[in-house]
Amino acid sequence: MKAIYWVITVVVVSVGVFIYLVLGDSQQTVPKIKLSYFTDETEIATSVTKILSQDLQKAHFFWMGIEPEKTEQFAVIVSLKQQLEKTKNFKHIILDEELKFSKEWQDLLHVTEVVKLKESLNSTGEMLSAHEKKGQDYIFITANIYSTPLIKENQLNQIKKQYHIQPTTFSLAYFPVDAPDEKNMLFPCSAEDHSGASAWSCLVSNRSRFSRRKIDFKNTKNWLGLMDLIGENDYMILLKKK
Repeated sequence: MKAIYWVITVVVVSVGVFIYLVLGDSQQTVPKIKLSYFTDETEIATSVTKILSQDLQKAHFFWMGIEPEKTEQFAVIVSLKQQLEKTKNFKHIILDEELKFSKEWQDLLHVTEVVKLKESLNSTGEMLSAHEKKGQDYIFITANIYSTPLIKENQLNQIKKQYHIQPTTFSLAYFPVDAPDEKNMLFPCSAEDHSGASAWSCLVSNRSRFSRRKIDFKNTKNWLGLMDLIGENDYMILLKKK
């Protein structure tokens, strides 16, 4: 009987944790762009910078995180960089080598430095800290699981803790528009995950599910998406290109 009770306890706790991951984090977000439709990447970037115009006035240091397998997100960060450049003077455009951007893509972004974030966490932290102390505007482009503050021990949080940097972060993720589309998520929401990534992926999944009933599938614009504030200066952008 003790064994049975132990199994039941483990199952109940596991389900409770999973429910928290799926539902609990949704209460910590603040919608900034409700479900919307966009003609192209420029319209996405313009919408982001317009709605955040006051907050961005005092922001000079940025992390942008994308999903390595979702190449359509690359065009979004190019446009977002171009919009930010209207009011910022970026001295450094730093790329995480793990994303494997082609030389053509790097040239489009005018990349000034390439680093291996996972392998050189300390040297990258020292570099970014030095840029911030000197007041030199920068953009650091990496994977979204490294840029979101929701994964407690990821690269962003480790560097913030040790080097006291204060960037604004934009973490992009795929927006699954129905249940079958969730298989296209790079990081699934799972109670069996032990990497910590589910704190992020379950929020992405939950926000997508909450918004699905509002989707107008007859809308002819090429993109749909939304943006939430998920930290003090941290934003989650969910996007799908039709």
